[in-house]
Amino acid sequence: MAGDDAGEHLSLAFQFVASFCWALGAGLAGPASHADYLQFAAALAWCVANFAGAWSMGWFGHRVGEDGRKNGGTFSSMRRLMSSTSADGRKEVDVEASPQ
Repeated sequence: MAGDDAGEHLSLAFQFVASFCWALGAGLAGPASHADYLQFAAALAWCVANFAGAWSMGWFGHRVGEDGRKNGGTFSSMRRLMSSTSADGRKEVDVEASPQ
């Protein structure tokens, strides 16, 4: 976790709280319609996405390398995906790394 932005960790921690509260609330409300099940599924998907983000940030002892790989895996963070090459082959500019 050293070298990572503390704000990213704090943001992810609050997203964890929000997603789990939403999933818990949706589950305790007792889904009665298709829309309720969709709300619950969306909350669970957000929980899984937060877990994936935490995993890529090294929260669980697994640290993804600079190339998005560890031990031959292909797991990469959302930031890495967002700053990758666009569909037409042009390299997208990483806004955080661009000189001001």
